[in-house]
Amino acid sequence: MILGLCGSLRQNSLNRMVLTALQSKVPDLVVWKRMGELPFFNPDLELQPNDVIDEYRANLKSASAIVIASPEYAHGVTGVMKNALDWVVGTGEFMQKSTIVLNCSRSATIANFAIRETLSVMEAEVHPFSIPLRGHSTTVEEILQDTALLEHLKAISRLLTNLG
Repeated sequence: MILGLCGSLRQNSLNRMVLTALQSKVPDLVVWKRMGELPFFNPDLELQPNDVIDEYRANLKSASAIVIASPEYAHGVTGVMKNALDWVVGTGEFMQKSTIVLNCSRSATIANFAIRETLSVMEAEVHPFSIPLRGHSTTVEEILQDTALLEHLKAISRLLTNLG
């Protein structure tokens, strides 16, 4: 299994659409849908049992690779993505794990770099990748019909094949 993480909770997020479109090229890709259920990170609760956190960590551990697609808000990492990463900084699920970090916007460079920096601290094998989307009106169908975007998805698929 390849685990997909979306840093936006918005149902029609461009990042979610890219992950959904990527699933057509990478059948092993499973997008984890419980990001919004992760409680706020609290070190006092880090090692206490919690169904959502336990499921998240188990999925990360069993994944052969991870694909992260996250927007940038006000030059920062979304709270959702930062929270998800905070829950596993000290438990090692990203150590030596091949992790593709997708950038779906030409202007979202600061948060993308910050995510990659956090992952490098967690000793993930980070592979940055850009898919230049054109705006909020894009749909999964439009992504799959756009020849250039389709080539990006195929390149990610090839990279995931080589990583596995």
